[in-house]
Amino acid sequence: MEIITSALLSDAAISVVLIVPNQRETVLRALECLRAQTVRERMEILLFGPSMAVLETLREDLSAFGGYQLIAWNRMRNLASARGEAFRIARTPLVVHAEDHCFPEPGWAEAFLQAFAPSAQGAIPTAAGPLMVNANPHSLWSWAAFTLHFAHAAFSDSRGEVPFVATHNTCFRRDAVLALGAALDSGIEMELLLQNRLRAEGHTLFHESRAVTRHVNVSRPIPLLTASFYGGWLFSTVRMREERWALGRKLFQLAVSPAVPLLQLKRRWNALACIAGERRLLPAIAFPVLAIATMHTVGEVVGILFPRDNVVEDYSNFENTRKRFVRPEERTLLYPEGAAPTQKAALQV
Repeated sequence: MEIITSALLSDAAISVVLIVPNQRETVLRALECLRAQTVRERMEILLFGPSMAVLETLREDLSAFGGYQLIAWNRMRNLASARGEAFRIARTPLVVHAEDHCFPEPGWAEAFLQAFAPSAQGAIPTAAGPLMVNANPHSLWSWAAFTLHFAHAAFSDSRGEVPFVATHNTCFRRDAVLALGAALDSGIEMELLLQNRLRAEGHTLFHESRAVTRHVNVSRPIPLLTASFYGGWLFSTVRMREERWALGRKLFQLAVSPAVPLLQLKRRWNALACIAGERRLLPAIAFPVLAIATMHTVGEVVGILFPRDNVVEDYSNFENTRKRFVRPEERTLLYPEGAAPTQKAALQV
């Protein structure tokens, strides 16, 4: 690992982690949204990537923040390992993992700071999740992916303690996460399990609806179904390892697996019906939701029968460079407004 570190302003309070897969252009719009934050001078930016040569070209884009770190790491095929390492090297009390296809509104970081303020609400939460908004809503497949992943975090009129918050875009108290020790590295592979671990130890999760971010979802069916399969394989692999499933538990999960897609459809159907203005998607969304949930369940079954720790590397392929996994007409959503046509063309290959 090679790290280049800037000075850090004394009042910096939140570290934002962003993965740069291979091209600087991939993260330009995300960085533009971060520079627009009302508290950008209180933010440290951590850029992880496989090449310091690429990361150094982004230094000028980081000058407006309270500090930054550039981290070149040859283990970038496993994005979870980078996210786990970020908790160790961040220099602020709060850490949030951003994505190159998720674009926070200007008050996002400030809302997180307020959520963790002592006077905000009784006890200070350990994690605060944002309000998720669908950034590419003109596709049923996008809505299906969004509903399955973020329906529980899409309610603008609710703010307070919740059992689960959004994944990958949630802000954590660094000290509480580091206190998990070795469980941090395994939990971050499947963040729902990390949230489970924190709740089991008495920590509070908080839905902060004032922290708004817009997520570009996978909208091409084949990549989406493939990602769901690998996600399910990873999910059961990590759960079995962390929860130490006995043979009876494995057999039970296999026995109930045929009912899981229908249960997921019921839960997401009810959630989607509650998201303001989106009842219009019913019942057309039923098939894509059921298809995605089925592929995830098939992946879970494969994971129970053939657990493989490095499946996290296969799943990481879908977590970044979203341009490959959205419809051609949606790719402009991933670039800044002023991006040069040649830059856009290069990224759409």
